[in-house]
Amino acid sequence: ERQFVFGSRTRTDDPVMAVATPVRRDDGQTMAGLAFAFDADAELTQLLSTATLGKTGETYAFDKDAVLLSNVREPDAVRELGLLRPSEQPALNLQVRDPGGNLATGFQASQDSAVQPRTKMAVAATAGINGQNLDGYRNYRGARVVGAWQWLPEYGFAVGVEMEHREAYRPLDYVRKAFSAVVALVVLTAIAAVFLSDRTTRLQRQFRQTRQLGQYTLERLIGQGGMGNVYLARHAMLARPTAIKLL
Repeated sequence: ERQFVFGSRTRTDDPVMAVATPVRRDDGQTMAGLAFAFDADAELTQLLSTATLGKTGETYAFDKDAVLLSNVREPDAVRELGLLRPSEQPALNLQVRDPGGNLATGFQASQDSAVQPRTKMAVAATAGINGQNLDGYRNYRGARVVGAWQWLPEYGFAVGVEMEHREAYRPLDYVRKAFSAVVALVVLTAIAAVFLSDRTTRLQRQFRQTRQLGQYTLERLIGQGGMGNVYLARHAMLARPTAIKLL
């Protein structure tokens, strides 16, 4: 009958994770209790940090009240945004709620954090619904993120993974840019092909006009010099070969 306690406080007011079990006599009566605890901020945060992705990604745990049970990636930045007092740690003090806009860009929340709605991840996870959101939603800082979450009913808390939307889809932006470049290249190639085709048609027409001189058709070049070119020609009526010099 082990009892797991997540997010309790010690006499030093630091968040801890604890395991407790009763010690019973032979007749089943409890005569003592055995428990041990460890620093939740250090141990749990370190464990969850192994799933941290990219430059903006973070993984954290929160309970059924959407209260963080672990630390966040940049606690000092969270304090600068006004979500925590200077001496507070995120664990047990920060809630996974949507401020309504990106606090990092200067947005000022109109509601106190205690009455702000939970983020889409927190709403689903605390309802026991596991899943992900790849379209984007606001996190506890108001930044647009994509995320995935899992509710752990045997422990009574959820684990969520989030990354800012722009970083998550940056590779797709590269693909889009590359695709746009390919499309532009295809369009330019098509325009060049039309231009060259028109130019070739004009040159062929000019060549045909140049080869026909009155009743004479120039067949091939047979000589050239500083004053012009000599062509073997054929008269439309006469059967003998003719040489025509063009200056």
